[in-house]
Amino acid sequence: MPVDVDALARLSFKVGANGRTLERNGEPLVLHMDTAWELFHRLTLPEAEEYLDTRKAQGFNAVLAVALPELDARGVNECFGPDGILISSTEGGGSIFHPNRYGMRPLLHDDPAKPNEAYFAHVDAVINAAAARDILVFLLPTWGRWVNEAWSGPPVLFNPENARLYGQYIGRRYPHLPKVLGGDSNPIWTDVKAFEARVSDAKAAGGSASLQGLPRTNSSAVVDAMAEGILSAEPDAFLTYHPTALALPGSPPAAASAFFGDRKWLALDACQSGHIDVPEPACNPPLQFWDARASHIPLTQMWNAGRRPIIDLEGHYEGMRIGIHPSDKPRWSAHDVRASTWQAVCAGTCGIVYGHNNVWQMHDPEREKLDGRFNSACFPVPELSWRDALQAPGPRATRLAAEYLAALPKEVHDTKAPAQARLVSSDAPRDVAERDGRVDVIAAGTQWLLAHSGRGHSFELDLTGFSGHARWLDPRNGQWSDPVAVEGGRQAFVPPSKGGVEHDWVLEVRRV
Repeated sequence: MPVDVDALARLSFKVGANGRTLERNGEPLVLHMDTAWELFHRLTLPEAEEYLDTRKAQGFNAVLAVALPELDARGVNECFGPDGILISSTEGGGSIFHPNRYGMRPLLHDDPAKPNEAYFAHVDAVINAAAARDILVFLLPTWGRWVNEAWSGPPVLFNPENARLYGQYIGRRYPHLPKVLGGDSNPIWTDVKAFEARVSDAKAAGGSASLQGLPRTNSSAVVDAMAEGILSAEPDAFLTYHPTALALPGSPPAAASAFFGDRKWLALDACQSGHIDVPEPACNPPLQFWDARASHIPLTQMWNAGRRPIIDLEGHYEGMRIGIHPSDKPRWSAHDVRASTWQAVCAGTCGIVYGHNNVWQMHDPEREKLDGRFNSACFPVPELSWRDALQAPGPRATRLAAEYLAALPKEVHDTKAPAQARLVSSDAPRDVAERDGRVDVIAAGTQWLLAHSGRGHSFELDLTGFSGHARWLDPRNGQWSDPVAVEGGRQAFVPPSKGGVEHDWVLEVRRV
């Protein structure tokens, strides 16, 4: 069954008149998006419906999913079928892609100019299931590895010619779906296997990896060609780009507008603040890392880069080990997710993107025990299935933030902007004051102001022009304190508690 074009049209949206917000039918739209990269490839349709039912009940209105997947690309000819029994592909061997749960691969002969109708019929069915639940799929036509190796290495499948053809296919087949180019990759990149070898050797020697002499690649022409192909079939397509969380020395910073800011096709500016809170691996010259505890830095850069909506498409995933690799570091918690969510809100994001390390890849520990060829990535919690991980606590906090934003009056959406100049001082210690202990401020003129204290440290605001009341929101449970009067000038605020990120607080000031 083809996609339900009418349903997708009903869910479509556009950039608001102020250039900073999203609107649907003239009303503000706040995205509350889950990360489900392997939704099409690792789940059956009933399993996908189960996933979507759960996320719908948790208040999500969008999901991220990729057509040409990152994982299961080792030339294996078998898959676990709908009944859980290992079956062979219906299309024979010889492909780099594992088949999906129905034995189908995304491309015929691994050729992007020859999409497999049977595979994409399943993609259609999942997209329709999402739309029936008022969930919009943000579709990645391909993961970045097939464009420029990304973090996986060869082979590269795309060139400008077949990227344009594949883009036409995606635009024609999936009108009204927002399209996300990139896929954890920057267009200016390198030979990732050579890079990893140098890093490994340097770690073994206890030094830093030299990046001198590593080749540079530029896949911008492929990305542009795919965008052109989509637009040739869907002139009003909504496009963005999903970069990785670091940039090579001398490269533009890792943000969509830094690479494609002059392209008319870029509707939504995006970054990936990522999963790493220290700049590793050590390299010479150093790589440009985003600090996962300071997403305000790339978001602020994007806000200042031009009049587009901004979003962090990949902040730290709940349940992922800090730094991604196995270590004695803890896993990112729901508290970390919540604190970074409100930091993004105060930086001006048009939506909130959540991810869980066991959900994005649809981790199935029982399947891995049966056949080690189906291992998961990024070291998930070993015994936690994607079904159980759906019940992690993080989405309760992201839902609260998204619903708070969605309930704001349209005039606030139309005029709100980061207002860090309103912060006079903060008691946050220096080592966290610009990270997850930061006090972030956003305001809509003198009508509304929001301040988030990432670790509950007290602060002073300049409320010149405000006359109204202030109250605290507990972002853990949505409870409000009694309001207190404010009347312009400088005013100090002491959150109800302080400590680590588990003690973050949100202050709202409204004009009465």
